[in-house]
Amino acid sequence: MKYLVFDEISREEMDKTAPNRQVHIDEREKGRIPPHVFPDHLIHGDLPQFTQSIRLFKIYEVDDPKQLTNITALYSANDLRTHKRWVIPITDLNEFRPAYEQYKKRMK
Repeated sequence: MKYLVFDEISREEMDKTAPNRQVHIDEREKGRIPPHVFPDHLIHGDLPQFTQSIRLFKIYEVDDPKQLTNITALYSANDLRTHKRWVIPITDLNEFRPAYEQYKKRMK
């Protein structure tokens, strides 16, 4: 399953995460946290629900739901007060379309 993930964090707290970057890399290599389908990207516009100056998004591809638990625990261990995360399941349109057409036919 793929997830669109939004993060926001203050600049000050972003700096606090730098020393723990290697732990993050190690956990990803061990498969304990989800891999990125794409690297982090910055959002260059305002989104009304965001309040911190650094706004990011990523797409995870998750093989095991425990990976989401582990990535949440890893970020929580940093004791960040301003960090917020939204995890939104997404589906590839090419995978969705055949199922949609099948159900559409059955609903007639």
